[in-house]
Formats: sequence, structure tokens, C-alpha cells
Amino acid sequence: MLDDDVVEERLRQIEIRLVERAVDRLASRGLERRPWESEPELLARALGLLGDDGRALAELTTLFERARFSDAPVSEAMRAGAIAALERLRVGLEPAS
Repeated sequence: MLDDDVVEERLRQIEIRLVERAVDRLASRGLERRPWESEPELLARALGLLGDDGRALAELTTLFERARFSDAPVSEAMRAGAIAALERLRVGLEPAS
């Protein structure tokens, strides 16, 4: 059985990868990360361009910042929230048919 520290570190890494996927998705839609931008800076820039989809991105950004830059615990609920936010963002970024 994994101890709590190992589980938390895995959850932290999952959240970071989810944001990396969001960054890739934004790039595929023409909003690329500038060489000097951190992930949160790109996500903040994208917020103004996404309208309602910006709520999912804001949620993902908050969870990412906690996972990446904080020693605060990362829970399974936070991981699930990040996945849900990424899915809402993915749907919002789908090309119009």
C-alpha cells in the first residue's frame, strides 16, 4: 500500500500534467506560450479570450498553482476537479461545426 506522501505527490504530478495538456490545447488553437511566460501567465492571458470557458481555465489555474508552487496537500477531489475543468476547457475549445 502506498503511503499518504506518495499518493499526494502522484496527485500533484497529475494536476501539473493536466495543466500541461491545457497549455498544449491552447497552443493547438493558436494561443501559444511566449518564451518568457510561465504556465499561470499564459492561462491568465487566455482567460480574457475564452469568455465562459474562462471559468474552467481559472479553476485549473488555481489547482495548478497549488499543486506546483505550494506544499499544501493535494486531494483526490482536487484531481477530479482538475480533470473536470480540463474536459470543460477541451469542449469549449472544440472548433465550431
